[in-house]
Amino acid sequence: DPRASPDAWITRGSAIAHLVSGPHKGSSYSAKMEADQVVATIPPGAGEAPFGLPDEPQRQWIESLALHHGDLIMAGAAIAHGLRAGEDAASWVIKDVLFFSAVSRFIKCFQGSKSRKELKAEAVFAGHSTRMSWFKFFRSLRNKHHIHDENAYDQSQLFVLLNADGAAPAVPTIGVLTQRTDAATIGNMRRLQMLILRTHVWLCDEALRQGDAIAKRTADLSAQEVAGLRRICLIYPTPQEVHKARAT
Repeated sequence: DPRASPDAWITRGSAIAHLVSGPHKGSSYSAKMEADQVVATIPPGAGEAPFGLPDEPQRQWIESLALHHGDLIMAGAAIAHGLRAGEDAASWVIKDVLFFSAVSRFIKCFQGSKSRKELKAEAVFAGHSTRMSWFKFFRSLRNKHHIHDENAYDQSQLFVLLNADGAAPAVPTIGVLTQRTDAATIGNMRRLQMLILRTHVWLCDEALRQGDAIAKRTADLSAQEVAGLRRICLIYPTPQEVHKARAT
């Protein structure tokens, strides 16, 4: 109910454990909720979990990859549904909204942030000049059209109509002519879909490589040393925390 307090909007959530090393490497598992906290449930044989590793740039990078993974999943789902939309007026609106969401979530992965490390397009699309040009198009679409509305894709102009032959009144009508460019074409959606898939493959490979590197460095930790690490506990944010930056 939009009239209700924002407190009612945050009533449940979810967490996913991404395993980047060990016998279950490459798997993802849903987490269970206990009271207002989320505790990851790791499958048997993967070890007792979860403990947090000490702060280090590589750990933060892997955590950022997991956050990007979630955005890419949402972007891919939005594009898939958009490609199945019909051609009637109502479907056009839905398709445009899905395309907007997909572009925003995809480009978000490549934008700098205080709370996560961004992907580098030059690395993800290395050796593919065509894909890089597509990426630059969607980045500008997001920055100059979807978010900040600075380019000519949307235009609005005031106009007047004049009566012919000097009839009174000389200006019977004043109006506004608005033009909107439809960027949610089938071609653009398919190009974006290919970029999302390529990025997802690169991201998963990178997460596994980085996970293996950390696993090698922590292989000699004793059970006592691991038990001394902080336990992982995710707390659901309050509505007021929408204004706050997430700690890295």
